[in-house]
Amino acid sequence: ERAGRNYREIMSSEELNTLVTCRWCFSVSSSQRTSVLEEEKEANASQQGTKKLYLDNTFLHEIEAIVVSATENELILDQSIFHPQGGGQPHDANGRAMTIDGSNVFEISGAKASSRDMDAIITHSGTWQNTKIPKPGTKVHLTIDAERRLQYAKIHTGGHVIDLAMAKAGYQLPPLKGYHFPDGAYVEYDGTVESTETLVQQLNKELADIVAADLPILVSFSSDFERTVSIAGEQACACGGTHLTSTKQLDCITVTKAKHKNKKLRVSYTVASSV
Repeated sequence: ERAGRNYREIMSSEELNTLVTCRWCFSVSSSQRTSVLEEEKEANASQQGTKKLYLDNTFLHEIEAIVVSATENELILDQSIFHPQGGGQPHDANGRAMTIDGSNVFEISGAKASSRDMDAIITHSGTWQNTKIPKPGTKVHLTIDAERRLQYAKIHTGGHVIDLAMAKAGYQLPPLKGYHFPDGAYVEYDGTVESTETLVQQLNKELADIVAADLPILVSFSSDFERTVSIAGEQACACGGTHLTSTKQLDCITVTKAKHKNKKLRVSYTVASSV
């Protein structure tokens, strides 16, 4: 799996069953007409995919959303702040969706996407506190674990910063993939270097300078909705992950080791903890 070294979202390939809403073609009463419009809105939401608010704002930790579909262990909303697992980054977890009237709470343990496309549907997995599962159209208050979100954003941003440090240190090895999980983050490159010990020293010096420079993390969207991330305009690449807005927000990033395997270079790193 190319986990992200062009930083595209690589997500679950499991397809979600299409949600179908019947369109009534006969005359309806006022109350029935409202029901029809709500059903059509739900159908449109499922066809258009989940609006992914984390692509615009990493630091958005709570929103109101509308239920598109709900079962005992899954919840689909019209929009979400939950990043699904993909692009070498873990899914957000430890969040909840509470119905606006407070009648039920969905404890969210994970999230997955139906594809890597912008119109993918995000399915939140978890459990309801009681058996009163809300119907489509119900409004919920959605929250995520802010500290965990910040930590994942730091680790993912760290991968971009490693790329920039490699370039500044004079290494032009093509990036292959990245693993942006807390249990051993790394970036892998195609090729080798003369001395991995020298590389580690050089990279840590460059990383300290990049963090201190407080460089902006820039996000832009192309006309065909491709999302591009760069550091002050450098090392631009397509990416669907969550990011900081400045390199200084990393606080500290350290290359812990670099090693060769099968003519590839793996650079392992850690970032300052937020959890």
